[in-house]
Amino acid sequence: MFGKWSREKERMYQQLVSGQYDFSTLKQAFGEPLKPFLYSYEEVDAGVENSPIETFKIGVQNKDSEYLLIMADALTRNEDTGIPNILRAIYDVMEESHKVKNENGRYIAATDGIDDIQFESTVKAGLYGRINLKQFSTDPQGEANAKNELRSKIFDG
Repeated sequence: MFGKWSREKERMYQQLVSGQYDFSTLKQAFGEPLKPFLYSYEEVDAGVENSPIETFKIGVQNKDSEYLLIMADALTRNEDTGIPNILRAIYDVMEESHKVKNENGRYIAATDGIDDIQFESTVKAGLYGRINLKQFSTDPQGEANAKNELRSKIFDG
């Protein structure tokens, strides 16, 4: 997705994170959203005994709006909105996934990790392995609890 991420987009992102932006920056940042699209298939059991066809290939489409989420996170990163920032929790856990402990117990950059997430609205087929984070949006400790839920499902699962 970041194949189209330019120096200009990085400059805008850094302006948003630092709070040093104006309406023109916002218009530019949100004016050309990148929406990565993936089409694939899943094999699903036909569910019929003694059938000559045991599985069906079901098409799956995924279309994300990650770029908009990145910019929205940049705007709210250092803000106290008065409600749990679930987007920040997701971002922080994604960043954690790119770090590993070395032999001295210090975290260093990893070569893999979570670069992409999917919301159920992106998937045009069945839902599998869904995590409901909306439950944390009214919890005073929602951001921390969302991070713990994500960590338990991703890193311990």
